Amino acid sequence: MKLLKTAKRIVSVIMASAMMLAVVPLFANAETADPEIRSAETAMLYCIESDTVLFRHKSDVRTKPGTLIKLMVALVAVEEMESRGMTLESPITASSKAIRDTRGKHIGMKNGETFRLRDLIAAMLHTDADDAAHVIAEEFADTYDNFVELMNRKAKELGMNKTEYFSVTGTEDEESYTTAEDQMRLASYAIKIPSLAEIGDQIRAVIPQTNKSSARYYGTTNYLLSSRVNPDYYLSTATGFIAGNQTIAGYCAILSSRKDGLNYIAVITGAHTSRVLVKEEYESVDEDGNPITVPAEYKTVYHGLNEGRTLLKWGESSFKYIKALNSATPIADLPVKLASGSDKVALMPQSDLEIFVPDDVDVKRDVTYEYVLNVKSLTAPVKAGQVVGTLYVTYKGEKVGEVPLVTRNNIERDGWLTLGQKIKELVSTPFFIVLILLILFAIVFYIISTAVTRQKKEEERKKLATRERRYLGQGDKK
Repeated sequence: MKLLKTAKRIVSVIMASAMMLAVVPLFANAETADPEIRSAETAMLYCIESDTVLFRHKSDVRTKPGTLIKLMVALVAVEEMESRGMTLESPITASSKAIRDTRGKHIGMKNGETFRLRDLIAAMLHTDADDAAHVIAEEFADTYDNFVELMNRKAKELGMNKTEYFSVTGTEDEESYTTAEDQMRLASYAIKIPSLAEIGDQIRAVIPQTNKSSARYYGTTNYLLSSRVNPDYYLSTATGFIAGNQTIAGYCAILSSRKDGLNYIAVITGAHTSRVLVKEEYESVDEDGNPITVPAEYKTVYHGLNEGRTLLKWGESSFKYIKALNSATPIADLPVKLASGSDKVALMPQSDLEIFVPDDVDVKRDVTYEYVLNVKSLTAPVKAGQVVGTLYVTYKGEKVGEVPLVTRNNIERDGWLTLGQKIKELVSTPFFIVLILLILFAIVFYIISTAVTRQKKEEERKKLATRERRYLGQGDKK
């Protein structure tokens, strides 16, 4: 059973890696105006169903993962959980070392406190909790360094070749590095794991009462998910996943949304935040009429979150699927030999094909078609649906889809034409040629041998006649 799970996991990893390695920025020059990225060091937008990168901003430039490290921690934890026969409800106990080593955000753990694995993952994804990451690392690998090795091994499996982790939290981490492209590989893989997707979609982390603490409630730092936490960033189509701000890495986020059956992922790294004045200080009076100074009000603006939100909304509204091919439309004809009736057959796309393009696409100008045939002609009988080539669809010179070309209908074979063809084939075979030569040789031999025999007989007859004449001549003399 364990080997089966491992095999399935390897296959899924290979498929995810191949998918993300193959994607290209098909719409980098689309007429739809690209969003403007001013704050984030790197950014990227991807549509899962169309397997298309919709936007790039320095996506291959090395950057610090920061908070996003914890998504890899969560992914490794879930896969280790499955390999050990554990579940999200399995209990994990916090050690004093894990608590002491926490330098960043935390949920106030106590030594010996027991949590469900689900709660620790939720604390990482929604509150950027460093202590939760430390407890998970100890549980599954004994030491942080060992767990980091598991993280780097998983990164390589996913094709994250420009990523290396040196910590399990990202806090005060000067060494870990990644790219937006690599984080997209991670995100597109992780979002398809139901347990992670479920936790990432929560609007808050709820940690039930433990053996050492009452219940805890934490609003998510992914403000796109709920208007209750911070209405400035709310996006009704948002579905997760992780966001946070750290001193060294800046604001980093992996954000997802779903609209009209399509799932989008935005990656933001290295963005900055700013403190903005909301209301200036002013003079007033208290309830007793005494003069007071009301302090100024400020709020923190997460520019990276704004840019991630903008990317998702732009992707949702700027692209669509259009039917590029109709399976009922003939594309070309192919000659058919020995056919009864028509000597050619129409070729059709095997199925309809939809392509994902900018909303303002000019189909006649930007979408083109070309086909490649496997054969120059067919020989009857021909069956409908027989694959004879491939039809390619391109958008602005980039291949965006392909469909097999198949024959439209059945074509029967003509009997007389078939007989003539068989005769033609027969007379052109080496056997038939050798046979004809042998017959000709036999005829020539017969003619020559007959002529020789006749000549011999004629010579014998002449000799006999000569003898007879001599005999008769001798008789007369006597």
